[in-house]
Amino acid sequence: MSNVDTYRDAFLQMLADGATYLEAYQKFDETMWREAMNTEIMCGGTKYNHKTFVYETKDGKPSLLDLASRAHGEERNLKDLEQAIELMGAGWVSERPNGAPCQVMSLYWRAPSK
Repeated sequence: MSNVDTYRDAFLQMLADGATYLEAYQKFDETMWREAMNTEIMCGGTKYNHKTFVYETKDGKPSLLDLASRAHGEERNLKDLEQAIELMGAGWVSERPNGAPCQVMSLYWRAPSK
């Protein structure tokens, strides 16, 4: 079993145990993760799935690139959430565009009345 498979299996097990993508990603050494991810990419071990819009292995498992991307997405969302909490504390009001669920960064914000 290669580092790539070991990392992927450990990551997926952490997700199954209830960790978020970010929590699971933070358990790995970033340099070693990048080396394994580059190995996976350079060996042609991934393909793009046009139905799910992710890179996955030939046997349908998520690629290390996809797992890392989801973790970094969660990290960005946390930063956006911190800013949203500050705005709400200052009296700003948020609305969802078209009432649909969306990321925090996509909310419409209105300043408090003066």
